[in-house]
Amino acid sequence: MAAALDAGGRVVDDSHAPAFVVLADPDGNRVCVCTELGRD
Repeated sequence: MAAALDAGGRVVDDSHAPAFVVLADPDGNRVCVCTELGRD
């Protein structure tokens, strides 16, 4: 996450963080980042 943000990405939706976060690059392309953190 930190590397993506440092490279110019931005958080689009973190309402389900840390399990699921949507990022976008400077061109607006989106990527979903899923982890095991915060899951039941």
